[in-house]
Amino acid sequence: MKSSCAICKRHMGLLQTKNTLADRNVICTDCSEKVAKALGFSDKNIVSQTLKFSMLSLENAERAVNTMIKDKPSLRERNSKGVQNNKNREYREKVAAVPTFVEDRAISSNGLSADFTSKKVRLTIGTFKKSTRLLDFSEIVSYSPHVEGHEVKKHHGLTRAATGGLLFGGAGAIVGAVTGGKQFDQVTRVSITVRLSDGEAIEYNLLPTGKTKSTSFEAKTANGRLEDMSALLDRIIEANHTPTPVAPQTITEKAPVSPADEIRKYKSLLDDGIITQEEFDAKKRNLLNL
Repeated sequence: MKSSCAICKRHMGLLQTKNTLADRNVICTDCSEKVAKALGFSDKNIVSQTLKFSMLSLENAERAVNTMIKDKPSLRERNSKGVQNNKNREYREKVAAVPTFVEDRAISSNGLSADFTSKKVRLTIGTFKKSTRLLDFSEIVSYSPHVEGHEVKKHHGLTRAATGGLLFGGAGAIVGAVTGGKQFDQVTRVSITVRLSDGEAIEYNLLPTGKTKSTSFEAKTANGRLEDMSALLDRIIEANHTPTPVAPQTITEKAPVSPADEIRKYKSLLDDGIITQEEFDAKKRNLLNL
C-alpha cells in the first residue's frame, strides 16, 4: 500500500526509506534530509536520527523545511551575486594595477616612510594628535635641516632642492655644513623642514626635549635623526628625478644587394613594359661589369 509524504505530498513506495514523526505522520527521504539539516541533527547515526524524528511534530518539521527553502537564494539572486562578484574582481584588479604604498617594503625615519617601488611617501605629522598624509615622491620639492645653539640666534639650514644636485656631496656633509663647525655649549633646536609642491612646509622637531647640552644623549640622538632623514629625503628626490632608462635602438644594416637581384628587378620592369630592351641590356652590362 502506497503512502504520501506529509510535507511534500509525494507518493512513497513500500520499500522507500521514510521517517515517522511523533504524530504518526510519515515523511519521505528528501524531506527528512531537509529537516535534519535545518535542525542540526544530520549525521550518519540512523538510530539517533530515527529517535529524533519520532519526537518531532509535523508542524516543526514543516517549519524546518520552509526555513531551508526560504534561506536558499533564488537563481536570479545567485546570478546577481555572481555579476557583483565579477564587478568586485574587476575593481580589485584595477586597484592592484595602481602603485600603492606598502608598509613592509617602506624605509622609515622619524615619521617619514618611503616606498621606492610605488614612489609613495607617507608623512606622519604631530606629536600627540598624529595625522598621516600619503604623497607621491614628485610632491616633495625640497627640504632644509636646522641646528641652533645659544651662541647663534637663528641659523637657517642649507636647502636641498629637488631640481638640483647635492650641495655638499651627501647628507652628512649637509648636516656638517649646517653646524658650520661651531661648538655649541647647548643646542636649542634640531629640526628639518620639508616643502611640498602645494606650498606647504612641514617641520619635524627632532629635539623634543628642547634646550640641552650639545654633548648630551638627546643632542646626539637628534643629530642622528637629522642625518637619517636628510639621507632618506635625498634618496626620495633622486628617485623622483631619475629618468626612466630608454633601451638603445638597434640599427640594422641593410644587406648588400647582389647584381643578380638587381638584374631580376630590371627584368621585371622590362616584362611590365616600363623599360625598353635596350635599357635593360645596358643596365645588365653595367651590373655585370661587361
